[in-house]
Amino acid sequence: RVENPNDIDFWALFEWHKDKPLTLLKDEKNFRELTQWSLIQVNEMDNTDSALYKTGKKTFGLKVGEGFEELNLDEILKNYQPYIMPINLEQKMLYALLTHPQNNLTIATGSTGSGKTLIALQAGITLVKNNVVDGIIYMRNTITANDKEAELGYRKGDENQKLAYFMYPLYGAINFTIDKLQEQSLAKRIEYRGEVNGIQKQDATEYFLQKHKIEVVDIAHARGISIGNKFVIFDEVQNASNATIKLIGTRIGEGSKIVFLGDWAQIDHPYLSKFRNGALSLLSKALKDDFVAGIQLRQTIRSNVASWFGEHF
Repeated sequence: RVENPNDIDFWALFEWHKDKPLTLLKDEKNFRELTQWSLIQVNEMDNTDSALYKTGKKTFGLKVGEGFEELNLDEILKNYQPYIMPINLEQKMLYALLTHPQNNLTIATGSTGSGKTLIALQAGITLVKNNVVDGIIYMRNTITANDKEAELGYRKGDENQKLAYFMYPLYGAINFTIDKLQEQSLAKRIEYRGEVNGIQKQDATEYFLQKHKIEVVDIAHARGISIGNKFVIFDEVQNASNATIKLIGTRIGEGSKIVFLGDWAQIDHPYLSKFRNGALSLLSKALKDDFVAGIQLRQTIRSNVASWFGEHF
């Protein structure tokens, strides 16, 4: 049980004189006590004869190994050129974490509209394009908000059609990406042909899934399989028990990376709560364990309405 989930924070703030090399940050006691993958913000300081003041310059980075690794976030984005650019510091740090060559396990939480699925998708596409992984696997917990059954059998259609009901966040992120690509050029409008049809863009969506090697997997069929050289996105982890997290985590083979996404405050599972759920289990471990990277996205970008409901309900 976690009494104050909102207090879980992976950011560490340092004030550092501009004449002092950042490589010496690793010698600071507060820095040494941080776990690996801590998110670092360094505020540059300068002084006059009588006063010390902030210059306004900020440097961001991660604790990797025992040292400070500076991240030039804009340079990373310029080099990788994701289809959709992260628009705030939290999203940029999440993208940098997910594409970091040494990071294989991440927990990212945030309220509705914070961009979790969208940024995870962009990071996965980057890793596929750069041949770091062979493809993307998207899993989503099939617990629903209006009933307490996770079984797909109650819904119409074959397995793929049933599973499609639960893949709206993925399709939404894909279609948002397609819209932006189509706006960029005539060539992209020709490549990604397809009209909006409900949540899917049929031809364009299917083409996007195939081009970027994106598969959808039902978690109920995960036992017994091994997932190698893939970027795995597990969505709605707040509705997963520790047993389900262990099941999925132990499927991950060599060369794979996995990110767990969720909002610890939105619980639909009958036996979990906003104080005890899979997202909080992973966040708690990320605070103490060097193997797990963690970040909480606190900025809602979907709309003022979504932000209001997230804060007041």
